[in-house]
Amino acid sequence: MSDWDRRSVLATGAALSVGSGMTSIAAGRNDSEESAAESLPDPSLEPNPDQDEDWASFAGDASHSRSVDAGTEFDADALEAVWSVGSTGPVAVANDTVYTSTADGVAAFDAADGTLVWENTTVDASEPAVVGETVYVTGDKVVALDSSDGSVRWESEFDTDALLGSPTVAYGAVYVGVDGTLYALETDDGSVRWRKESITAPPDPEADEEAEYEFTSYTAAANGVVYALSWGGAVAFEPETGAEVWLAPIPYLGTAAKNTQVRATASTVAVGNSEAECVLVNAQTGDDDILVASESVDWALDDEIYVTGTDHQLEVGAYEHEYYWQVESNANAGHAAIYGETVYVYFSDAGSEGEDAPPYSTDLVALNKHDGTEQWVLSNDDVPVGHVRAISDGTIYVDRSGELVALREGAGDEDGNDGGDEDGSDEDGSDEDGSDEDGSDEDGSNEGGDQGDGDPADGGGDGNEGADEGDDTTEGSDGTDGGNGSDNGGSDGGSNGNGNGNDSAENGTSNETDGSSGDDTVPGFTTGAGIVSGALGLEWVRRQADSNADDSTQ
Repeated sequence: MSDWDRRSVLATGAALSVGSGMTSIAAGRNDSEESAAESLPDPSLEPNPDQDEDWASFAGDASHSRSVDAGTEFDADALEAVWSVGSTGPVAVANDTVYTSTADGVAAFDAADGTLVWENTTVDASEPAVVGETVYVTGDKVVALDSSDGSVRWESEFDTDALLGSPTVAYGAVYVGVDGTLYALETDDGSVRWRKESITAPPDPEADEEAEYEFTSYTAAANGVVYALSWGGAVAFEPETGAEVWLAPIPYLGTAAKNTQVRATASTVAVGNSEAECVLVNAQTGDDDILVASESVDWALDDEIYVTGTDHQLEVGAYEHEYYWQVESNANAGHAAIYGETVYVYFSDAGSEGEDAPPYSTDLVALNKHDGTEQWVLSNDDVPVGHVRAISDGTIYVDRSGELVALREGAGDEDGNDGGDEDGSDEDGSDEDGSDEDGSDEDGSNEGGDQGDGDPADGGGDGNEGADEGDDTTEGSDGTDGGNGSDNGGSDGGSNGNGNGNDSAENGTSNETDGSSGDDTVPGFTTGAGIVSGALGLEWVRRQADSNADDSTQ
């Protein structure tokens, strides 16, 4: 069976957790494909039923919807920046650990205080997806890493110079697009479960003549199926066999589909490209497609609403057309995330003042998802904020000029003394009797961290693992944001320097960097530096105001 050969894939056996080889395919398997597909899609079938994490993949979960079903909200008055690390790519949070790419490789950080757990500098990859005890990343190959120490479990290399799309890990397989072909790889060892080189679809819904169309790079999983996109339309596949469940021809995507994201919920599949054309289709049937004009491929959606951001506005609409609202702005409003009943989005520098100034500029804003009512605004004058990379377990992770910053409520001690003693008398964070027994100096810096010795613009010192000396650009980049200035991925090779077109927020979108030398970073905010005290936070505010750093529009 040609779909099962390994002509283009050479799965290596390095550090295999399961060495039994690829799954065998029975000769009569095609007989069961149709019956298996007939019962799908099924919203009760979760992609990873044993997983209980808010944001275990680079865009939320296997659905890549950038949304979390939560019953709590965040209080802006209580949010503080608790740690920061140098990070060049999207984020996955699982097992109390934050996984992301760095300038040197792939790393894991303790979610509590940002200390480095491990770093694998031999892997040049991004887009982490965590399932069980394995972290799956892609670059020029698919790599499975042991989540506890970063060692390689297996690698799957492809006979192509093309870079891989982002991985979707669901239903026991890794789904990834490579040079026009869609692969399903077994999570145990990387062997090929099935592969699809193209689909047959009409060039438009009314045409009689059918044509063959290759696949784009991205996929998503929900409802017991895998959603993929070809240049001829969106497709839902049965994950075990690759049987086609439904096909939705989408003629308006055209050749721009190459840089398209796929997002899914129980009700809706969203696909968007870099040519101001985004499409919503029914996740159960593939019918009722809705064309939404947008200048961004950066979407968030849940079962009720879609959110998209452009250089001009934030746009939110309900699928049933019950309501629609938008926020006009000259600032980029990408990388939104839906958390419960709230849309969280960062507006970058609008570049205008006075009466013509938009409502937000360099602000992280919480808006009611039903009507756009402002819940709160968190300014860069108060806390270092940026585009949302993830929201998980009571923490908002934002991208601040190439630094991953963790925002959390109540970062100080139980009495709110921010590092002082029990009665709050030791403002400098020293011990109860005011001495510096732990080696801290007069400004309250702790032993093992030499942020008091280094230039604040260097991220707080020269001895902190994973710091990049405050340089906002990453290894292999050209000092730009990895995009083309309008949040379109795949233009200059991405900010991770491997030419993947996947930026530090997520595939197909651009990372907000300003090409500066690190003046926006927070002193003491480096790998292993631990929790930043309230005193350090205030110091950052003072230095931020003095430097008048410019958070440039993308």
